[in-house]
Amino acid sequence: MNCIEQAKKIYDLCVGAAKLSKTLTYREVLDHLGYKPRSTGQVIRCGLKLAGEACVDKKLPKLTCIVVNKASGRPSKEYPTELWEKDAQKVFGHKNWPAVDEIDWHGIWNNR
Repeated sequence: MNCIEQAKKIYDLCVGAAKLSKTLTYREVLDHLGYKPRSTGQVIRCGLKLAGEACVDKKLPKLTCIVVNKASGRPSKEYPTELWEKDAQKVFGHKNWPAVDEIDWHGIWNNR
């Protein structure tokens, strides 16, 4: 699966979770994408990043911030806690997520 395919699936999964005000673990995302149990979050890094860039491009809250580590309940260490909490609330409060096919994935990929 290439980065764009990953990003589309991650985006759709995250939109569903956001509508329920629910976080997703990296493992849940990996399982949804069909990766083996021993796979780590590194294999979805590109898809997560591209899905996040799509949100920026569409002036949406950063949807991928709701993907978290199972043990900590937080995203990666590089995401400051105070910022994450505010961003997650913006994601959960947003109601009008564009459909995956309304996003120019190839344009975002080419202009990253």
